[in-house]
Amino acid sequence: MLFQQDLIAAFEQFNEAIYNYVFFRVNRSKETAEDLTQEIFLKAWRNRDKFDEHKSNLKNWLFVIARNTVIDYYRQNKVTLPLNENNELNAASDLGNVEDKIFIEEVQVRLQELTIEEREILLLRYFEDFDLKEIAEIINKNYSATKVLIHRSLKKLKALLAHETND
Repeated sequence: MLFQQDLIAAFEQFNEAIYNYVFFRVNRSKETAEDLTQEIFLKAWRNRDKFDEHKSNLKNWLFVIARNTVIDYYRQNKVTLPLNENNELNAASDLGNVEDKIFIEEVQVRLQELTIEEREILLLRYFEDFDLKEIAEIINKNYSATKVLIHRSLKKLKALLAHETND
């Protein structure tokens, strides 16, 4: 069972990562991301007695809540993700090299051509730095299926990027 101080520490440690994850998933809507992030931590507080540290670590548990909250948001609002939305990656603002910025923009565009599941799994792996086991837990798939999905998603993204350079 989680105690108040555990969730306060978790909020301080993971709030930014969860906000960024939600922000990317809701097409860069700051207000929606803020609302959903707040809702995620409220759900964690309300369900703190259901947390089992023997089954999951706190970060994964919070990201499972975050993922399910975003899914619920789309179901309740009957919102679909536009494929051509130009989501920026945080890395683009930190890069000084023009070629790197151009490449990041190409990746952003090509990410939108992936399925929601493919984008999500690449986001968790390469932007949130989760390992395969953690991602499998978050998306509720076994380790092997998660590994294959990441491999295929990355291969598809690389093929889309290669196609871009050949045009």
